Amino acid sequence: MTRSLDALRTCPLLRTEAAGTLRRLSRQAEVFDVAAGRMLLVEGDPSNDLYLVLDGAVVVHSHHRQLAYLAPGQLVGEIGVVTGRPRSACVETIAPSRIMRISGGQFRSALKASSTLRERTGELLVVRGAASAESATGIGREASRSGRQTRMR
Repeated sequence: MTRSLDALRTCPLLRTEAAGTLRRLSRQAEVFDVAAGRMLLVEGDPSNDLYLVLDGAVVVHSHHRQLAYLAPGQLVGEIGVVTGRPRSACVETIAPSRIMRISGGQFRSALKASSTLRERTGELLVVRGAASAESATGIGREASRSGRQTRMR
C-alpha cells in the first residue's frame, strides 16, 4: 500500500491530501502495464474510473486532434468521473506505460470527505473548461460551506 500512497502523492491534485484520504483512494486502486499504441479511454464511453500515469506517456485526442500529452504523475478521466458525463476524448498510450486505475466511486467519496479536494477539483474543472460554470461553482460553493462548517465547530 505504501507504493500506492507514494504514487498518489506524485499527482498535483492529490499531493496535499491527508494520508487517510489517499489510503481510501488506493484501497481499490489497480496498477497495470499497457503497451504503446493502446487505447486507455474511448470518447463517448461511460466515465467510471480515473487513471494516474505512473510511468510512460499518454496522449489525449479527439477527432484526430491531439489535446494533451500526459506524463507520469498526471491524472486523466477525473473530469468525467466528477461531472458524470461520458468520456470527452480518447486517451492512448504512446510509450509502454504503467497506469493506476482509481475507482470513480472511491474518488467521489474522497470528494465528499475532503473540502480541500473538492476545492482543488472545482478549480481544475474551471481551468480545463470541462464543466459549465454552474457545475464548477457548485463544487466550489459546497467546499466553501463545508470549510465554514468545519471552522465554526
